[in-house]
Parts: sequence; structure tokens; C-alpha cells
Amino acid sequence: MNFLQKMLSTETMKELSDKLGEELVKQINDKVGDYQVDPAKEKFIPKAVFDEDKKALKDQIAERDNQLKELGEKAKGNAEMELQIKNLQDSNKQAETEYQAKLKETQQGYGFKEALNTFKPKNMKALEGLIDKSKLTFAEDGKVASGLKEQIEALKTSDAYLFEGPAVPSGTGNPQNGGIGINTNSETEKEAISKIFNS
Repeated sequence: MNFLQKMLSTETMKELSDKLGEELVKQINDKVGDYQVDPAKEKFIPKAVFDEDKKALKDQIAERDNQLKELGEKAKGNAEMELQIKNLQDSNKQAETEYQAKLKETQQGYGFKEALNTFKPKNMKALEGLIDKSKLTFAEDGKVASGLKEQIEALKTSDAYLFEGPAVPSGTGNPQNGGIGINTNSETEKEAISKIFNS
């Protein structure tokens, strides 16, 4: 399966292949295999594009409101047309309210995941499920303002396995580091070890 091709445009794929080399791109695709990315959960849209789309939608709603206002003035005296225009205006207001609510939810969703990521979780979904979102407060831009750090600190105590830990220092008995858990800082310790192995 071409994982990167499913995610990226042809132009981006070509640029990536030029920069990294086709062999490395092929290795990535082979290694990743059938891994699926859920676009709804990822942050693929650059903020500038998102802001442009948001502005375009706001402009469209404002333009529709102006058109309805003009129609309302022309339709004065025609009760049926006035009712239709009022219904359209109400529908427009409802669409704007729903749009704002959805936008806020989307921004907070991104802000929440971005904040969680700073705590280096091993499994984002598992950590998400343990956070009580009703205790969180968000800033205007959707970033987490408060309520997360306290919950994370409690989880680090109760469920430390959810987070990436510090690297294991060498000489602590870790088999990857040779399996020797002896600290040989002093000369007497070095002599004692030398006698054991040389006897």
C-alpha cells in the first residue's frame, strides 16, 4: 500500500521523493504498510488556509444577509414573500449559530490534542479517554487554558505507563546496556571487581 500517496498530493510526493530519494520513500511505504490515518483526527489543513476558508464563509453569510434585506424591502406589502424572507433569515441565523458552534468545537479539539501531545503520551487515545473534558477551560483560540495539567499530574502518579519516561542511564542492569548493574566510580570498587573476575 502506498501510505504516503494516500495522504499527500502528487506534487508533494514528487518533492518528497526529490528531497529524500525514492528508495527512502519506498522504505517508509513498505514499513508503514496498511496503516490508516483518520483525517478527522489529524491536523492536515494549514492554519492560513483554514483562516481563508473561515473568512470566505463569513463573507458568504454576510452577502446572503444583505441580499435578503434587499429582497425584504422590495417585498413589502406582499405577505407571503415577506414570510418566506423571514424564514430564510431565521434559517441563516441558525446556520451561523451552528457554524460558530462547530468552529469552536473544532478549534478546541485541535487545542486539546496539541496540549495532550506536550505531555508525550505513549497512546493518545488511551490518555484522551481518561481526561474529564468538563473540567477543562479553553481560550478564544481553542487552546486549553486550564484544568489539564492537574489531571495529567494525577495520571502520571497513578498511571505512569501512559507516558514516555526518561531514558534509562547506562550501567543500571538494562540488558541493552550490557546487563551490568554495578556502579564503578570508586577505585576500591574497581579493585574488588577486578579481583572477582581475575581469580
